[in-house]
Amino acid sequence: MTGDRRFWVEQIWGYGPAEGERVLRELAEKRDGFRVQRVVRSKDGRRLTFIDHAIPVLQNGGDLKWIEGIMVDITELKRLQEMALRTEEIRVLGEISARFAHEMRNPLATAGGFARRLRDSLDKDPHHRKLLSIIVEEVARLERILKIILSSIEPFSLSISRVDIIKLIHEVLVDLKPQMKVKGITLSESLSPAVGEFYGDGSLLRKAFDSLLTHAVVSMPEGDCLTVFSQTEGDHLMVTIRHKADGITQDDLDHFFYPHITKTPESTILDLPLCKIIIHRHGGKVDVFLQDEDIVLRVELPLMPPGMDENALGEPDQEHPS
Repeated sequence: MTGDRRFWVEQIWGYGPAEGERVLRELAEKRDGFRVQRVVRSKDGRRLTFIDHAIPVLQNGGDLKWIEGIMVDITELKRLQEMALRTEEIRVLGEISARFAHEMRNPLATAGGFARRLRDSLDKDPHHRKLLSIIVEEVARLERILKIILSSIEPFSLSISRVDIIKLIHEVLVDLKPQMKVKGITLSESLSPAVGEFYGDGSLLRKAFDSLLTHAVVSMPEGDCLTVFSQTEGDHLMVTIRHKADGITQDDLDHFFYPHITKTPESTILDLPLCKIIIHRHGGKVDVFLQDEDIVLRVELPLMPPGMDENALGEPDQEHPS
């Protein structure tokens, strides 16, 4: 390392020659050094978060003589920070949703009731019946959104046991095959069986993956391919769902897990908020992003939820009720 000036650029930095040269120029200009946070992989495949702090040592003429550096592993700190943020996010979401649901429930019930009574009393006026039917349908749509919100904030506890998570996901995909057939969707499934012991609430996890995969099927274009694959990274399971996304904007991604209802008849209610909460309660996280015009959902779950005692857990789930 001390004899090769390019060791850091080629072996440590790892972002290519052009980016490495840019960093070297910045180090020559900035006497306080260069600091960056990045994700690296260990030899056993685990993702680690590091802070690299490169400190330049300059010659009398100002040229770069060598680089001293510090690499700090902040993986655990980052994990705890993300868990704290997710916990706070869920708490705030629950408070807002509860207040919102309380304010909406009575006016919606009143408006819907009177609209239905008016519609049913206008048998001989098809034009006005049509207008009132639109009001009834829209009120019903709002009532369904309210139902999603209420289900998302309803408290629940996890019933942890050994779960065949790969079988669970495969069964959800089998249940969705009739919908995929109607839309001409092909499935590229690569679910690794080598997960090892996985612990979680089978019923809730099935509900979460059912919501995610149903959303993928009903929102993707006809005749396209749905890709679902899994892999293990250290003590975590990674499940990736990928498909084409027509007209998806960054704003859509930012609000992906907000309550919404698709216009497709096969999926009236998509309980995506609850899905995200279930994954977070298991100590995991779910990210959504665009990649090469595809929408990508990446679910990360620990093989055992944090704070759980393996000796106190039950037997594996044999069935996964919907």
